[in-house]
Amino acid sequence: MRPLTAYVEQAKEPGPKLAPEAALVAWLEGAGDAVLRLPLTMVDQGARLGSLAVEVDDTALGISLADRVRQACPGGRPCRVWVEGRWKHGTVQVLHFARAVGADEAADAVERER
Repeated sequence: MRPLTAYVEQAKEPGPKLAPEAALVAWLEGAGDAVLRLPLTMVDQGARLGSLAVEVDDTALGISLADRVRQACPGGRPCRVWVEGRWKHGTVQVLHFARAVGADEAADAVERER
């Protein structure tokens, strides 16, 4: 059994803007197993990446994404948050919940680990 270690964010390189959607999806599909930094908008019906509806797999988190969003966004949904994870055919496999997107942040693009 491996000992638990804290998640350490790595340096990122910029990716595409959240729109146009076709270019974003093409880039995400081409990212392979790279860890991505994504600004998700959490809504009652699920999650969105810009205007793109996405599935979320939070099984790698010790505390569910829903619980983390409730803690980070006490005002409720919709709420924008930064997560790190991998893209697998329309599903974001969340590895790390970073924080809520700040009011002054653009959060209009994705990033990939170098």
